[in-house]
Formats: sequence, structure tokens, C-alpha cells
Amino acid sequence: MTNKDELEGVVSDDSEEIYQTSLKIEEAIAQALKSVGEANANAADYGRQLDSLSGEINETAVGSEVQDLVGRLMAETKRMRERNQQLENKMRTSSKEITQLREELADAREEAFTDGLTGVPNRKRFDDKLRHEIKESVETESPLCLLMVDIDFFKKFNDTYGHQLGDNVLVLVARALSENVKGRDTVARYGGEEFSIILPHTPLTGAVQLADQLRDGVASKRVTRKKTGETLAAITLSIGAACHREEESPESLIERADKALYAAKNQGRNRVLSEADLDGNGLSA
Repeated sequence: MTNKDELEGVVSDDSEEIYQTSLKIEEAIAQALKSVGEANANAADYGRQLDSLSGEINETAVGSEVQDLVGRLMAETKRMRERNQQLENKMRTSSKEITQLREELADAREEAFTDGLTGVPNRKRFDDKLRHEIKESVETESPLCLLMVDIDFFKKFNDTYGHQLGDNVLVLVARALSENVKGRDTVARYGGEEFSIILPHTPLTGAVQLADQLRDGVASKRVTRKKTGETLAAITLSIGAACHREEESPESLIERADKALYAAKNQGRNRVLSEADLDGNGLSA
């Protein structure tokens, strides 16, 4: 169900943008550091000039020569002030460039981790988030559950009504799922017509209850053709739920939630099953 080539292409393009923006930031920082180096060199040179002129003043007793030395000192101070002003302008420009590039990098990163069609986190963000939440769950000894969600008969829907309406269904489902989770819960597009939901601080019973609410909520919605007003077939979901086990890898958790999902599909779809409903063979009990 996962269109890996399509997703990897998006991630690859966005990764290149992030890489190029990172290079620009490094160049801007290097330029700023160069300006700082120039400022330090100018300050050191100015210090040497002051030391030299100070020595000459101490050895001079004639007033006209003192005046000449003071004039030279004032000229040197003026040059130093002009250099500092130039460097200050450079630093101000570099600072603005770095700030702008950092904002562009943050936007590019966000785009790289967001599914372009539905606007929810993509598979890459899901993988990172799941690893992080598992780590948090272990450290805090709190439950963590995962829902794997599949749109029933999505290919048939696409073939019957067209890919444009199929895309609208994906957007509708993503929005419905996102609007009905809370806090640190994360909805992501896992691939194709499949979504995943990470539920920190949630036991299996709570995950199943939420999954049923999500399934009912989506089933109550209807997709209509704008041109004709025709109401199309209802959208139903099959959902599998599993809870993280001690020292379990993310892959193992996903696999168990997937088994529950496929058991739900095999039992007729439009239903929620959890790992507790499965026997040792991964079939519905």
C-alpha cells in the first residue's frame, strides 16, 4: 500500500533544499567570523600604534612635536572608527542573512517532514517521532500505543471516482484524524492510503476507544461531487492497535499493530482490532 518511490522522491528533493540552505548558513557564519577576525586584527594594530605614539610622547619635550603626535593619534583613531563602522555594517548584514537562512532552513525541514497532499507528518517524521516517544515511554515508565489505519477499498474508490476525488478522501481522512487527537498524539501518513497514530501516555483500552471514535467519525462523513452535488460512497476505516513492550524495537511495534490491522480487514473491514484480539498465529481470536 505504501508508494515508497513517490515518498522518497519528495524527501530527496526537500533534503537537497535543506543541504543547500545549510551551506549558505555556513558561508554566512564564515563571513561573520572573518569580520570578527578583521576587527580583532584592527584592534591589535590600533593598540600597537597607541603604544608607539605613547612612547614617542614620553620622550618628547617640545610642544610642537607633542601636538604633531596627538594629531597622528587622532587620525589613527578616526581610521579605527571608520573600520569599526564598516565591520559593524558587515556584521549587521551577516546577522540578517543568518537569521533569514535559519528561518528558511526551519521551513525546509518542516516541509521535508510533512506530507505534501494531506499536510500531516510524513513517514520520515513518523519514524523519528516513534523512536523519540518510545524512548520517553521507557524513561517515564508510561504506556505508549500505536494505531495503524487503512482506508477500506481505497483502490476501488479511486478506480470508480478518479484520483482527484481519491486525493480529496485522503485529505478528508487526515483532517478528521488530526482534529480528533490531542496533546502529544501524532497523526502521520504512513504511505498510500495508510495512516498511523502515535499515542503517548495511552493504555491499550484507551487506544481502542479512541480508534473506534475515529472510525465512527470518518464513517459519518460523506464526499460529494462539487459539480453535481452527488453523494459518493461512505468512507470506512480498518484500524489495528498495539502497545509498546519493554525493550521492543519500533519495527516490532509497527509489525504487531499491522497484524491487528490486517486481522480487522480480514474480518470484514470497518472495525478496530487490537493485539489482544489476536492469537499466536496473528489471526483474529
